[in-house]
Amino acid sequence: MDRFYSAAKRLVISSFCFKCALVGLVLFCLVTFAMELMMTEDLFQMESIGRNIDDPFQLIYDKSAQHLSTSQLRIYVYDVPTAFTTDLLESAKLSNNTFDWPAWRQMHAMEVVIHQAMVNLPEASDHQARAASAVRTLDPEDAALFFVPFYASLAPSWDLTLYSGLVAHLRQFGRYWDRYGGADHILVAASKNTLRSAYKTRAKHLMVQNPIFLTPEMMNYNPDWLKRNFFKLQKNVIIPYFSTIPWEPTAQSAPGPGLGRKYLASFHGSVDTAVDAQVRRSLAKAMAAREDCHVSAVTAKHRAEVSVEEIVEAMAASTFCPCPTGDSRASKRLADSVHLGCIPVITDPLLLLPFEGRIDWRRAAVFVDLSSRGGRRHHARTVYDKLLQILSSMNHNQTQLKQQYLKTISPMLQYNTTVSPNAIKMILDALDSRYRLLQEKIRAAEYYSHQYNTWDHLYYRVFNIITG
Repeated sequence: MDRFYSAAKRLVISSFCFKCALVGLVLFCLVTFAMELMMTEDLFQMESIGRNIDDPFQLIYDKSAQHLSTSQLRIYVYDVPTAFTTDLLESAKLSNNTFDWPAWRQMHAMEVVIHQAMVNLPEASDHQARAASAVRTLDPEDAALFFVPFYASLAPSWDLTLYSGLVAHLRQFGRYWDRYGGADHILVAASKNTLRSAYKTRAKHLMVQNPIFLTPEMMNYNPDWLKRNFFKLQKNVIIPYFSTIPWEPTAQSAPGPGLGRKYLASFHGSVDTAVDAQVRRSLAKAMAAREDCHVSAVTAKHRAEVSVEEIVEAMAASTFCPCPTGDSRASKRLADSVHLGCIPVITDPLLLLPFEGRIDWRRAAVFVDLSSRGGRRHHARTVYDKLLQILSSMNHNQTQLKQQYLKTISPMLQYNTTVSPNAIKMILDALDSRYRLLQEKIRAAEYYSHQYNTWDHLYYRVFNIITG
């Protein structure tokens, strides 16, 4: 009898242990499966070896690409065929067929200005360049980033193969473009006209793909597209337009911060050729009805009646300078108004401004969201009347603080000044932060790839032990 009870007891214990083991195995499998899903999701978000994704920072990790650890940003400048640079410059024709000045003075020809700045960076081999935050290296193996000279804004509108030819040339040069899919390469897109010329329909797609774009605006976007691609767009750098008007002499004689100016606001611009012509017409009508405003509404028939000198003097004599959208969202008058101490008035809530993060534009400008009040399509004249009332109601202390800040940030928007930080220094600092972000993503890709492979090996090893 005792032997029977002992056997029954062992059977119960064995059955209980078996159930516990079975439950444990099920729980282990569930936890394993959940963790594998989490690792797989993280891996999809960051990187997997041999998997090429369009996201600029979902890169194929290349262990052979090891950059030197240095505090200096080392930039390699490609020597590309003249078909992508000087040939376009000599043709002296913009992609929108409105060229009438020397190309290097066009506000859309920032490719030329930035290319010259990159070529003139101190060389890494120069001992006197040790204090520089960014240097030019002649060895591509030593480079952190690669600058690609390409005067896309000067390309004729009928030449639609330039970008493809450029990429083909870069791939023939070496493995550097394909190493990260161009994510460590820098291109300048100075004009929305570039979209329908050298880049054509690819440009909007390229803005969220690998290359780092230096651009005055995120081109051809709408609110939904911007929201969907906001984090992908962080790789790009918003830069100021190159100023083409002689504002320096007038700025030196303009009233200082807090001193009275002749006009409340001034605006000069086209009212019949811009995409947002209705907005500009409404602004011009509202300003023309006030004696304290200066407005010169330019039409195709009366384009030559106002000289550049008169425009500059009116801006320097005004407290506020509205910057409405036109053919493109960004406006060259933003930087011009800053240089002349005229407080910019931003009416587009989606406008991304130069060097945001380094420049606090809330301290420099006045923001009025006209779209939320129906200002773009409904009762535009009434909205601009209210806008002018808002500007006239700002007290002396508010305008003085903004004008003082404009004086501080003015060199940051200039390409040809020796005052530091200028626009080139701001661009280099922004590129340095983009490079650090790129390196973080590469290291994360290595880590997740390693963790995934380790867990995968451990999972099958434990599973085989249990089931074997």
